[in-house]
Amino acid sequence: MKYTFALVMTLTLVLVAMPTDQAAAQALGNTAERVQGHKQIRQNRQATADDLADLENLEKLHQRYTEAVEHGDVETIHSLDNRFMNILATEQRESQKEIGQSKSEVRQDKRELRSDRREKQRNRRSGANPRAQADDRRDTRDDRRDLRDDRRDLKVARQEALNLSSIRSSYGALMGNTEGNALKRKRALMGAALDLYRAEVGGHAAERREDRRELREDRRERREDHRRH
Repeated sequence: MKYTFALVMTLTLVLVAMPTDQAAAQALGNTAERVQGHKQIRQNRQATADDLADLENLEKLHQRYTEAVEHGDVETIHSLDNRFMNILATEQRESQKEIGQSKSEVRQDKRELRSDRREKQRNRRSGANPRAQADDRRDTRDDRRDLRDDRRDLKVARQEALNLSSIRSSYGALMGNTEGNALKRKRALMGAALDLYRAEVGGHAAERREDRRELREDRRERREDHRRH
């Protein structure tokens, strides 16, 4: 992600520094977007695999906890309490990373919109044909949609972080308590965590569809650039 972000920034600077060679500059910009798109797809596939493994582990822990409660196995309950709190701590760290990544994507979307405005202004000044201007308007619509989607993803990531923090805080207050109501409450909190994990796995499926759409847009933009120049 850091390498891709640096590549995008470098090529964006090239776009600004080489206004006399718009064809080459646009080609570089499209290359950066293509590299970023393929990297996002690979990262999303890995994230989905990781989340599925985490979900499976938490489901097994929840089942073991249920069995320990049914058998009154206090020692196992305490052990699983600690394991669950460690899982939540790890997930909270990952959640903060996702928030940071979402913020970076929102900033990149804003830069692309500014680039769109500059390109439209250049095309108007140079008397570009109506087809090129229509392509510019479509590119702007696509980039606005990307910004809207990434802002939504950031909002979801922040809400997930809040939910995790709430679960961890509530569960921590019940650590060591093996009374009936406390055990029921802890099982319910584990269930809430499972719901979050399942929602995250579903969210990655939506992100994969979005990444594939963005790659299709990148291919279309490259075809348009060749046609223009």
